[in-house]
Amino acid sequence: MIQVTRWPEGFLTLREAARRAGLPVSSGRLGSLEAARLAAELAYRGLGTRVKVIEEKTRILVARGHRGRRPGGMSRPRYNRRVRSAILRMTREIRRRLDEEGLDYDLVFRKSEGGLERAVFIVYAPRDAVRGVVKPIETTDIRVEVRPIYSSRIEFEQGSETHAPTHLIVGVDPGSTLGLALLDLHGRPVLLASYKEFDRTGIIGVVEKHGIPVLMATDVRNVPEAVRKLAAAFNVPVYSPSQDLSTLEKHEIAQSYVAEYGVRIPDTHVRDALAAAVKAYRSLENKLSQAEAYLSRIGLELSREAIKAAIVRGKSIAEALEEQIETALSVRRERRREAPRTSEAKGREPSPREQRLEDEVRRLRLEKASLSRQLRELRWRVEELEYMSRLRSREVEAELLRDREVEQLRRRNRRLAEKIRELEEELEEARRKLEEMAGLVLKAASGDLIPALILDKISSSVLAGVGDLEGRVVYVSNPNIYELEAVEQLARKKAAGVLLDEAEGGGLIDALRRRGVPVLPLQDHLAYRGNGLILLRPEVLERLEEERRRLERRERSIDLARIIEEYRARRKRM
Repeated sequence: MIQVTRWPEGFLTLREAARRAGLPVSSGRLGSLEAARLAAELAYRGLGTRVKVIEEKTRILVARGHRGRRPGGMSRPRYNRRVRSAILRMTREIRRRLDEEGLDYDLVFRKSEGGLERAVFIVYAPRDAVRGVVKPIETTDIRVEVRPIYSSRIEFEQGSETHAPTHLIVGVDPGSTLGLALLDLHGRPVLLASYKEFDRTGIIGVVEKHGIPVLMATDVRNVPEAVRKLAAAFNVPVYSPSQDLSTLEKHEIAQSYVAEYGVRIPDTHVRDALAAAVKAYRSLENKLSQAEAYLSRIGLELSREAIKAAIVRGKSIAEALEEQIETALSVRRERRREAPRTSEAKGREPSPREQRLEDEVRRLRLEKASLSRQLRELRWRVEELEYMSRLRSREVEAELLRDREVEQLRRRNRRLAEKIRELEEELEEARRKLEEMAGLVLKAASGDLIPALILDKISSSVLAGVGDLEGRVVYVSNPNIYELEAVEQLARKKAAGVLLDEAEGGGLIDALRRRGVPVLPLQDHLAYRGNGLILLRPEVLERLEEERRRLERRERSIDLARIIEEYRARRKRM
């Protein structure tokens, strides 16, 4: 976006800006069409000042909680895995909600063993739009922060461009640290830099400060979502290699640029972005060299940068050349039409340069028409040969068809036989599982195995639907979500105890034990798990009872210690 009336010395009227640029301006009030033409011509010449539009954005951080207990020793790895797993689950949940609401966002995260260390969403919407979708949370394990970043405003870039902008090939290595490499259409480095947790608006600002992007590049075969969104923002195509670039290849490319241009590669992110941009340039280098040679041969004064940019965007050399010639001729025709028609101008003949342009356009159009005609003739010829070939080989085709049908029937027979074997194996497996389940049910009925009541989480709504819990053993699959009121209710219902997976539910364990409910690890007592069923070895009831007595003894010890302390305090006062 260009504000064409903002010059280094300040704001000018459109008429004054046009006169300073040497553009013809009619006397009297400017019409809307003439004002639009003048604005376009001034921007085309690189005059005026770029405008940066900064939208409101919201930053969502998912990270480790501040209040969580951090055990030491052998428990620390399990605690860290639990927290990373919780961050991963919360990140997926926030992403699902943003996708359902159709909000545009970028996501960067840092992986670690068992999950994520942290994740940052940059949502391109104001804080109010995100308020009902994602809420701030802080538990013992994780925290979610939601904060606005910018208020909407418009800024002008410093200075004013007085020359044609550089067309750029942009290499991007997305991630929590973003690598950015900008090359011009000669393959020379314009910018090599990396940024931490940089959002899409910041990248767009950096790129547009150095030129106009015409191609986005990545070093992996499957284009990352962040690169695809950047390309859509610039409305340019994306280059990706046929297979992921190896570390060795990226290192060789980086070293060659260090040796040739003396540039500095600060980190691997910049190296990967540079390798992507260089691979994209090399895939187009031959075509760009052909265009350069052709332009030198025909001797026309055309914008070589514009022609190369059109080729990089996907046009052929002939299409790019014709488009640029048409643009140059249109501008000159418009200028002649708008300029005051003096008697000298009326009798003026076209200049040699304009005549060469007109001749080249006519030649290109004739060449295009000739090639189109040849293409149609070749297609007709191909169709005729195919028809004749079909006529000559009809008998051979009939025989081949019979052989093909026989072979297809044989293959179908083999597939059916294989399918029958698979079904028989599945049936046998189902029978085995049925017998196993029948045996388990009999054991459960006779008391040899104890069935566990499976709850997704401990909440009032869940407990309301399970009925009587007295003497029941409860397994909680998601212990990180619970309500203290529901924990109190579980204790009042006199459940035998609660089983949890290892390294899960640190906060829930404390809440249950404070209320006298014993908690044990599931793996120590598990006999069978599958098909929505958990069966426990019978000694689990004895172990839960021992744990309950231990909790009662501890509670009595705490009460006795409190009584003694109160007695000592009273004696001291007396």
